[in-house]
Amino acid sequence: MEFEDSGGRPDDEVADQAWQYHKARNDSVIVDLFQGQYKSTLVCPACSCKSVTFDPFMYLSLPLPATARTIKITCVTSDGSTPPTTYSLKVAKSGQVSDVLALLAAAVQLTDGERLVLTEVFHSYIYRTIPSSGPMSTIKDGETLYAYRLPKSVGGQSDLKDVVLMHKRADTQASGPIQAPLMVTIPAAVAGGGMSAAAAVGNALEMAMRPFLRSRDAAMPLPVAGASANGKLEAEAMDDGDKAEALYELRHTNVSCSVAGSSYSEVQGAAGAFTGGSYMAGVGVFEHVGVVWAPRALDEKYDLSTLGTPLRDPSCEPTKSTGVSLDQCIEGFLQEEPLGPDDMWYCPKCKEHRQATKKLELWRMPQVLVVHLKRFSYSRVWRDKLDTYVSYPVSHLDLNTYVRQSGDKEATYELFAVSNHYGSLGGGHYTAYAKQTDDSKWYLFDDSSVRQVEESDVVRDASAGYVLFYWRKDIAQCAFTEKMET
Repeated sequence: MEFEDSGGRPDDEVADQAWQYHKARNDSVIVDLFQGQYKSTLVCPACSCKSVTFDPFMYLSLPLPATARTIKITCVTSDGSTPPTTYSLKVAKSGQVSDVLALLAAAVQLTDGERLVLTEVFHSYIYRTIPSSGPMSTIKDGETLYAYRLPKSVGGQSDLKDVVLMHKRADTQASGPIQAPLMVTIPAAVAGGGMSAAAAVGNALEMAMRPFLRSRDAAMPLPVAGASANGKLEAEAMDDGDKAEALYELRHTNVSCSVAGSSYSEVQGAAGAFTGGSYMAGVGVFEHVGVVWAPRALDEKYDLSTLGTPLRDPSCEPTKSTGVSLDQCIEGFLQEEPLGPDDMWYCPKCKEHRQATKKLELWRMPQVLVVHLKRFSYSRVWRDKLDTYVSYPVSHLDLNTYVRQSGDKEATYELFAVSNHYGSLGGGHYTAYAKQTDDSKWYLFDDSSVRQVEESDVVRDASAGYVLFYWRKDIAQCAFTEKMET
């Protein structure tokens, strides 16, 4: 059986005929419970020829309004004034990297005497620097971004060298650094190694490490006036009566800290230069220094864990005010829009393929409505996971204003299950909320774990809701369960 275009016939007649043809080919309980029908209208932009068809649907796949990208950046200060903190910033997808840096500068209250260096950190080392002049498409989904807050001058000198400090423990043989790096700035005149450079880096390290002191009351300065003959910077005793010991040693290294070079207090020769090469553009402009910590220094004095798990600014928390409603998603789905250049429509009047406008309308609603939220966004430039907060009703989803069939039953729905997705495109985790028909209580299904939750918990996870399941209110729950079992 073939179904033709409406040909000017009344919509009710065409829709009923299309539905009967569909039922004749697909007579099953799935169609009875889960399938509905929408009206599709195509209009030719050249001759205004109109084509109306009625097509079945199994679920509504709703786009999320996402004209902006959410970028998370961890800001690390070189003066130790604040601990590492992650900020969530919204910027136009078509914008520049400078736009997100301007937002971050405002969030951290950057002064005129400071600057930001944006980097991608991979396996605890700086993989690349991200120029402010580039488009936002240079930042991909899932990248770990660190912005280092650095001074524009040091001691009145503006000719500076940025130094990347990568952490290692003296008692481990791991090839790479143990935490994300710090970045400090020293005068370019003393950079490159030697006693003066070691003292300058040591002073800068003392400042940068202040947020990681385990006990502020017991904090003590790290004397860095000079270096011993073996290149170790000496520190005061960690406890009264203890013999003074070196808390750390500075060593020349490469961009990933996989090579342990000579002591930084010794000028690095050309044959042993590790900082000249870089894995990505921009990395080679830094000087790379390994900080080899004595185990006791990290166990008793400093805690570097916040470099890997920084504090979260309130901007990182999803809020209803920054989200959208399910109604807005439905309206976006039903909005008239032109077809893409790769999806042209053949106009029967013009006898040519045209980029027609298309409009969808809900015509016949199913007993069980499945709503898919399109949280995964793909384009030629980037891929993205949208953590948009979508507020969806639990007890009363009224779709009557969107349904165009005059004789259709009441289109009011009640939520009975939600599938959640946490994570990103690179990896994630699925959980589900479901309402038990016997006791009308909500339960969380997380792998092999099942526990009862409150209805408010279901709504609270609205930034993770991926697939929503509603049943129509005019259907008794017991009748629905009985039909599903048959």
